[in-house]
Amino acid sequence: MRIVFMDFDLPQYLRDAQHPAGGSCIQLDLLLRVLSRNGQSVGVLTWRGANEYVGPQAVCDLVETYDPSGGTPRIQFVTQRVPRVLAAARSYAPDVLIQSCAGIPTGMMAYVAWRLGVPFVYRAAADSDADGGYAGYLTVLEQWGYRYGLNRADLVICQNDRQRDEFHRRYPRKPLLRLDNAIDVPQVPGGPKPRVQRGYVSWLGNFRYIKNVGMLFRVARQLPHIEFHVAGGMGKCPDPETAAALEGLKSLANVRLLGYVKRKDVFALLAGSAATLCTSYAEGFPNTFLESLAMGTPVITRMGVDPNSMVARNKLGFVSSDEADMVANVRRIWDMEAADFDDLAARCRDYVTTHHSPEIVANKLIPALERLTLERARKR
Repeated sequence: MRIVFMDFDLPQYLRDAQHPAGGSCIQLDLLLRVLSRNGQSVGVLTWRGANEYVGPQAVCDLVETYDPSGGTPRIQFVTQRVPRVLAAARSYAPDVLIQSCAGIPTGMMAYVAWRLGVPFVYRAAADSDADGGYAGYLTVLEQWGYRYGLNRADLVICQNDRQRDEFHRRYPRKPLLRLDNAIDVPQVPGGPKPRVQRGYVSWLGNFRYIKNVGMLFRVARQLPHIEFHVAGGMGKCPDPETAAALEGLKSLANVRLLGYVKRKDVFALLAGSAATLCTSYAEGFPNTFLESLAMGTPVITRMGVDPNSMVARNKLGFVSSDEADMVANVRRIWDMEAADFDDLAARCRDYVTTHHSPEIVANKLIPALERLTLERARKR
């Protein structure tokens, strides 16, 4: 098959630039690699000039469309952007189009798929895509584009059971596929680091409202004897709560703000951590969970931010009912006996290696896409 995605953050991610690419982009990179390894041709519709910017790479074909920085967006959307995306997609002769992240691009890709006569697949990036939470951050026009795309989607890929159930409630006849996030687990000679070599608690993410940086600040403030290593970058227009929390973190002696951490350095950061803290109000399926578990690092998260009850059910850390419980759980792991921690670390790595390999993704996704293309061919 020839499978085409759309993503305007992937070039920066491939170059490992200091650009806040989200978890959806991380998973896209893995999907491209695993699909290619399984004999599929993969292309990504992206911005003009991307090939020169990225340079030689073997992940995918970067199919250039338009320059997003030029002109009046609303006028260019009709006169240039849609026509150029359509022409670029047509040049690649795709069998299926896939898009992720709610917004106007969802509707654009659905329209392009309709014009080309190929199936359109939407890949959910967060729980808000499914439960209507997108209305809190998308404009009316963006919401319309997203709903148009969902209505036309031949398949919706969900990250967890909650998303699947919400999409089914809102679109009861829509074909759905639950596809857990996956990870290429790196080799760790000698196994995960023992507790004695782990000297801090880590937090990774972009500094924005949904990540609940305020809770991170309050937890770190209550645990002055524990060092926190905080990795992330600030967006262009931070909300007041996030900006205030970041200033608070800067004032704490037990917090190290690392800024943007390159992808090649993420695993080293997590390997030296006693736990990874997730304070988010909502997530889909955090890549940081899988990256942490791959290093034998347990996860401490909030109630409702535990995809498919993965952490609680498999005893891979702790799920906190409230802020006080979050503080208690950080203490709990920090003070854990070394032998008990090392057993927990081994369990974390064993779990992610067994249940979240890219091969599992390929074995579910490729047959689903093949069925779509066959059904479309029968209708012609």
